[in-house]
Order: sequence, then C-alpha cells, then structure tokens
Amino acid sequence: MTAEELAHSLTTYGAGLQAELALLHQLEGLALAQHDASAANELDRLTAVGDERTRLMTALVRIEADLKPVRELIAANLSVVRQLPFFEDTLVRHRQAGDLVARILESDRQLLTQLQAAEQARREAAQAIEAGEVTLAAYRRVIAPAVASVGLIDRRG
Repeated sequence: MTAEELAHSLTTYGAGLQAELALLHQLEGLALAQHDASAANELDRLTAVGDERTRLMTALVRIEADLKPVRELIAANLSVVRQLPFFEDTLVRHRQAGDLVARILESDRQLLTQLQAAEQARREAAQAIEAGEVTLAAYRRVIAPAVASVGLIDRRG
C-alpha cells in the first residue's frame, strides 16, 4: 500500500467521520427532544422523534459499514498513516464521534429510566383506581341495599 493510497483512505475516512458527526449531532438533538416529549407526556411527539431517530440511525449504520474496511486499512498501516499531515484532524473527529455517542447513550439511559418510572407510576395509579372502585362498590352495597331487602324491612315495619 503506497503512502498516496493511504492518504486517500485517510481522507475518505475523515469525510465519513464528518458525515457521522453531522448525523450524531442530529441524534443528540433528537435525544433531547425525546426527553422534552417524555416530560410533557406527549406520546405522539415521542413516537415521531423515535421514528426520526430510527431513520438517522439507519443512515449512520450505512456510513459505518462503508467506513469499516477503510478504518481496518488505516489501522493495519497506522505507523505510516500517523505521519500524514491531516492524521491529527481525523483523530480529533474520531474522538468527537466517540464522545457524542457516549453522550447520546447516557441521554438514552436517562430517558429509559424516566419512561420506566412513568410506566410504574401509571401501573400504580391504575391499581389505585381499581382498588378505589372495589371499595366504592362495597360501600355502595352497604349504603344502598338491594331493593328486595328494602321491601322486607318495609313489610315488617
């Protein structure tokens, strides 16, 4: 592999990283939008943002699949590639992408925790409502006896 071919591979990888960064920034914004939609209990908006995230993730996976062989080539020739003048810029982009992924994953963990807590609260509220209905039904039977038993009392009284 010539230095020129490696330089071309590094340029290709750098451009791919730049495209990934653009998608990751959009994904980060959508992660924040999901938090907002969840906090506002806007399920339709939460679904729409999730759909958009899926679309962006599909594009990100495609780019990543295209970059994998280039990254492997660069890794196999790292001693030569490190000498190229734009290696450091590419390395910075690579680290930025990793940092963005870490932030998005942390945001997703937080959102999942919020959604699980909301689901638990919903279940508890549903159980409380069911318990209240049972209690009211029992109370109603005590306070308002059936019509047949009222008739018995009236005939004797």
